[in-house]
Amino acid sequence: MWSRISGDQIRILDILPHGGTDDASPIRCEITVVALSNKPQYEAISYCWGKSNETVDIEVAGIPRSITTNLQAAIHHPWLPDKKRSVWIDQLCVNQDDNEERLSQVHLMYDVYSQCSRCLAWLGEIDPEFSVADAKAALNLILFISDEDEKTPIPTSILSADTSTFKAYLRALASVGHAKNPWWKRIWTVQEAILPSEILFHWGPLQILWGSVVGALHPPIYKWLLLRPLFDQHDIFKTWPLDDYRNIQYAIMIWIKNAHVWRESAFEVAIRWRGRQATVPHDKVFGLRGLWDPNVELPNTDKCSYETSVAELYSAFTIDILLDENSLGLLAIDPRVEWGKRTRNIPN
Repeated sequence: MWSRISGDQIRILDILPHGGTDDASPIRCEITVVALSNKPQYEAISYCWGKSNETVDIEVAGIPRSITTNLQAAIHHPWLPDKKRSVWIDQLCVNQDDNEERLSQVHLMYDVYSQCSRCLAWLGEIDPEFSVADAKAALNLILFISDEDEKTPIPTSILSADTSTFKAYLRALASVGHAKNPWWKRIWTVQEAILPSEILFHWGPLQILWGSVVGALHPPIYKWLLLRPLFDQHDIFKTWPLDDYRNIQYAIMIWIKNAHVWRESAFEVAIRWRGRQATVPHDKVFGLRGLWDPNVELPNTDKCSYETSVAELYSAFTIDILLDENSLGLLAIDPRVEWGKRTRNIPN
């Protein structure tokens, strides 16, 4: 399966059609090698890997491949009945056991995500606490708030809901927001959200566009005037820190939106997203590489690989930023983390 790739070549996963029996049929896929310079057509899938010990098998090029259950779900929901779906997914399109290939593909991430026709962002299955109807009503609320047509009525499911049901809708929304959903916390999902021209969230069997979510977080005033009586009726403002939650989510999404317009320095990128999590510590640097201005030269960092120690990589990256900024500003904002949480062997 892992034929050698070089230059601007990547692998594309073709998910073969299920023929209308998606629940009964095994997922079957083929691998195609393409050059990014040839402008291939594909979608990218953004997701959290999930627990490495929770796996299932799918068929790739006639061979069983073990993947995490979260990836299997991310593939299953966009699976089409009558035609193949061509996607790029790191877990199946990059040889994760080949550190040299992994690093060479890291250098292509800007092109991989900026050239995809769309990014499918998998937020996970709907929490068992909520029904699909609850989740759908919650998304209908988002769509109503973001709709700029003043004549659009409040959805019936929202108007007719009692307080318990209305709060269930809001809890369902919170379950896929920044505070509870791991997709918003991972380092790799930053560039996966910034670089594509379009993002479609998948939440179980439901879908909603990125733009609709952003629009609902900062709606026109008349939408709030329409909804305010409902929020008062259900005592939402007394029991929910709604404004704080909305403002934090909006800030995250606006940072991402702005980064789509202009590319920042490596220093700005590193500081803005340093709180994101990474299973492999190297990815705290490599996972952001596609975001900073391409004119930035980081010669010491570019010499590092996944074989380099974490301390050496972080030191090289720090030195490069100090030289690029011609400033010691980075050292001034050292968070002074607890000793047990520090990266070992970083020089003083």
